[in-house]
Amino acid sequence: MIVLKRRNILVLSLVLLLVITGYINHRYNQHLGDQKAAEGQVDQEVDQENQGKQEQKDVEGKVNIKDDFVDVDTDTDTEITTSQSNMNFFVEYRLERDQTRSEEVDLLKGIVEDENSSQDTIKEAQQKIMNIVERTEQEMTVENLLKAQGFDDAVAMIHDESINIIVSEQNLTDDKVAQIQNIVINETDFEIPQIKIIEKR
Repeated sequence: MIVLKRRNILVLSLVLLLVITGYINHRYNQHLGDQKAAEGQVDQEVDQENQGKQEQKDVEGKVNIKDDFVDVDTDTDTEITTSQSNMNFFVEYRLERDQTRSEEVDLLKGIVEDENSSQDTIKEAQQKIMNIVERTEQEMTVENLLKAQGFDDAVAMIHDESINIIVSEQNLTDDKVAQIQNIVINETDFEIPQIKIIEKR
C-alpha cells in the first residue's frame, strides 16, 4: 500500500507539472503574440506619419504619393492579418491538444483511484499517464528549440508511431527540413521516416 501511495503521489505530481507547463507555455505564446501585434501597430502609425510629411513636401505629386502609401498600408495590413491568423492557429492547436491530454489523464486517474480496479489495470493506467507526461515534455522541448532556431512558431504532436511538426513557414528549404528533423531525432526516439513536417501558410 505504501508503494501504491508513493506511485499515486508521483503520478499526481507529474500531472500537476503537466498542467503548470502547459499554462506557462500558453501564457508565453500569448505574451509573444501581444508583442508582435503591438509592433505591427507601431509600424502602421509610423507609415501614416511619413505619409503626411511626404505630402507636405511634394504638393505636385500628392496623388501619386498618396496612392503609393495606400498600397503599402494595404500590404502591411494583409501581412498583419496573416500573421495574426497563423498565431491564432498555433494557440488554438495547443489549447485543443492540452485539453485532449487533460481529459485522457482524468480518465486514467479515475481508473487508478477506483477501488475495483485490479493491480494490473492500475499499473497500466499509471504507465499511460507517465507516457502522456513524457510526450508533453518532448513536444514542448521540440517546439521551443524550433522557435529558438528562427521559426516564428511551431507545434508538435506525438503519436505512437509518428510525430507531426507544423511550422509557421512557407516554402521550406532542404536545410530547414534537415534542421527540423535533427531536432526531433535528438529529442525523441523517432527516425526520419516517422517525421511528418507540415507548412502552415
